[in-house]
Amino acid sequence: MSDYLRQRTRERRQQFTTAQSQTTGKTARRKAESPLLIVETPEKTVFTIAPRTTGGFLGLFKRTIGPAESVTVTRTNLTLTVGNQKPREFAFGKIYNLRVLVTEGGNSNRAPGEVKFEFGDETVSFGAGLEKSDAKRILNIIRERMMAYFA
Repeated sequence: MSDYLRQRTRERRQQFTTAQSQTTGKTARRKAESPLLIVETPEKTVFTIAPRTTGGFLGLFKRTIGPAESVTVTRTNLTLTVGNQKPREFAFGKIYNLRVLVTEGGNSNRAPGEVKFEFGDETVSFGAGLEKSDAKRILNIIRERMMAYFA
C-alpha cells in the first residue's frame, strides 16, 4: 500500500471517528483487523471498505489490491464510489436480487465474499474479499433501508 493511500485511509477513519464522537445519534462499528467501517445515522448509513493488501514479510512490502470503496445507503437510494471515480447512484425501486456471493470455501465466516445486486441490465458488485459475515452485515442493513423505503 502506498504511503499516500495509507495516509488517506487513516484520515478517513479519523474523520469517521471524530464525527462519531462529536455528534450524538451516530454509531461507528468496526471489528478489529476488518477492512470494513460502518457509520450509521438516521438519514444514511456509510460503509467504507479499505483496499485489500497481500503479501509482505512481517508486514513489510505489502501490495494493495484494488481501490477503497465507499457505499452510502440513504432512504431512497444506494451510492457506490470506487476509488476516485464518479459516484454511481442506484434507486431502490430498480434494485433486485440483492445477495452475498461467497467466492470460495463455503460455510466459514472468513470465506471471502462480495455483495451483488441487479440494476436494470447490469450486475453490480462491491466489497470483493470481505469476510462473509461482514458482507452479510452490509446486506442486512441495505435490506432494512429498502424495506423502510417500500413500506
